[in-house]
Amino acid sequence: MLRATTGWVYLRFHGPDHDHLYAGSYSDPDVCWWADRIREWRSGGLDVYAYFNNDGDGNAVRNAQALQHALG
Repeated sequence: MLRATTGWVYLRFHGPDHDHLYAGSYSDPDVCWWADRIREWRSGGLDVYAYFNNDGDGNAVRNAQALQHALG
């Protein structure tokens, strides 16, 4: 279970590749799962900051855009 312990949440995404840090691209279901969590935190009055650092092949930019899209 994820639980916020402050008035804000900071998410740092390093990539889903378990063999290489800062690599890989998050799948659409993964992005949607995190979007749901972000909505839950925001509906509880928390500020949420997400940082993508999976820079290999430009995945960080694409994943950040996908998260923005999933959040509407």
